[in-house]
Amino acid sequence: MKYLQNQGHEVEIIDYKPLYLSTRMELFAVTPKWRSRRLAVRVAYLVAKFFVRIWVNARSCKKEFDDFKNTFMCVTRDRYRNNSELKKNPPPADVYVAGSDQIWNTNSENGRDPAFYLDFAPPEIRRVSYAASFSVSEIMPEYKDFVRGMIQRLDSVSVRERRGVEILKSIGLSEGVHVLDPVFLLGRSFWDGFSGKKISGKYILVYDFDGNDGLREFAKEQAKERGLKIYSVNNYKRTSYADVDYYRAGPQEFLSLVKNAEVVVGNSFHALAFSLIFEKDFYVFCRSRHQVNSRMEDLLDLVGLSDRMICHAEQASSPSVIDYEVVGKVLAAHIEQSKRYLNGAICGDF
Repeated sequence: MKYLQNQGHEVEIIDYKPLYLSTRMELFAVTPKWRSRRLAVRVAYLVAKFFVRIWVNARSCKKEFDDFKNTFMCVTRDRYRNNSELKKNPPPADVYVAGSDQIWNTNSENGRDPAFYLDFAPPEIRRVSYAASFSVSEIMPEYKDFVRGMIQRLDSVSVRERRGVEILKSIGLSEGVHVLDPVFLLGRSFWDGFSGKKISGKYILVYDFDGNDGLREFAKEQAKERGLKIYSVNNYKRTSYADVDYYRAGPQEFLSLVKNAEVVVGNSFHALAFSLIFEKDFYVFCRSRHQVNSRMEDLLDLVGLSDRMICHAEQASSPSVIDYEVVGKVLAAHIEQSKRYLNGAICGDF
């Protein structure tokens, strides 16, 4: 959203909250203005924001996220409960954009919801995806026809994982472009300024979706060896072995926790993404649901850090030192390509 605003667009997020998500997460969406061409180009952007997904089940964090939404996000006046409501009264826009985290994951209901493929948009309005994620390594056969039918109606298609491009090809769609997650479009200087107040102390940050035994023991060993405390951020429950538990943290505090950590250990895509942005030492543990590991594997492979992913205890021994000069050059090239795609897709040039 912020990147689009910086490009001169007027951005509005569609307040989309279907029943199947009403107790798990809030979804917002987008609308821009292409001032540089003196055109009233408006873009509606249907997006499951990373900072919402990070905390989807943490009811105690709801106020933090409501406050964040009210302060930083421009949301449609109308709230929509299903694709039919969106079709009857779509928010006015010149372009609709769908993205990003797991919106096309057909293992979840949102991946089977036509709204996330912009089905509601009037046919004469441009529809594009930015960094849409399947999250998994393959689509189950029973959903392939549905996904193909939805995506082939879009004017421009981009996906977040390189594996996503292969998935598109496997269902007969060859025009998909690989781009980076939206968080990379803004760069470190923006996130430095946007993060919350500095977190004191020297610590390992743990973000564990699964209650992973291997992750726990690794974090404890690292803390002992390096003389660090363990700080935890967890969207399900408190972490019993943590010295400090930030289970009520909001988006800005989460960013600050990553930024100020000595080491980040977790199994979250966005913990990985922000570890790269803030150039942290980090380790990524495999999730218990193996298919969802593809999004983290893809990003690590892209930047040449696959040995930072740990699926078995013996892998945790001695990964290579991270050379952020090299990583930065790789990311910079892909960020430029991602911006080029998004700007072109919105204007109809891609």
